[in-house]
Amino acid sequence: MRRFLKAWSLPLLLLACFSQAALAKDLLTLKQVTDLYLKAFINYDEDAYKKLNDYLRPLDHSDNKDLHYFKLMPVGLEILTTDVVILRSKLSPKNRQQIKPDVEKFAATLVAAQRRAQCHATDHEMHISEYIEGGRIATVSFECTVVDVSAVRTFLIQTSNETRNAKWLQKFLQKYTETLENGPTRTVNGSFDLYESEKRWVNGSTTDILSTVYDALWINPESKDNGDQ
Repeated sequence: MRRFLKAWSLPLLLLACFSQAALAKDLLTLKQVTDLYLKAFINYDEDAYKKLNDYLRPLDHSDNKDLHYFKLMPVGLEILTTDVVILRSKLSPKNRQQIKPDVEKFAATLVAAQRRAQCHATDHEMHISEYIEGGRIATVSFECTVVDVSAVRTFLIQTSNETRNAKWLQKFLQKYTETLENGPTRTVNGSFDLYESEKRWVNGSTTDILSTVYDALWINPESKDNGDQ
């Protein structure tokens, strides 16, 4: 019996070591997780998106193992262009059709500028959760290099007395598109929270991730407060 147990002890020990190694390989550092969130939601990086889903899938205890924890979709495009869509809707059908190519080019250029943003984790602060006993919250800081759209703010100031008609909106979109394509860059900083769950780090609101780049790239053409940010 003792020989039998000894014969099985080595395979079991190897299996236990292999399981621990596999678990360790599956877990990521806080910086790695932060960078995955940034790449998935700011750059729409499909590889980062898949890795993030694989990393978080063990938290899904349902039978549907094909379920994606997150869905990759360019939500930024819808949010960022809302004000332009509203302004365009005030125009006549003829004028709306006239500036349609400018709107479409602007929207595509805006998304491209967001995807080009170079972001990475810089630091983090650890907190104890008030709601989960023994749980931790990491407030991670990051920085992004994005296009500087100051030239668009200058345009708004210079044309502040002009009527917001189709001709003006067309000039605005063309100036904005040109700036997004050829403008200089600047660095912006942001932060968001990651919550520890089963030795993994989960974000509860992607808005905190996206807002830093959104605020840096987006200027509401009808806003009365378009000073430097």
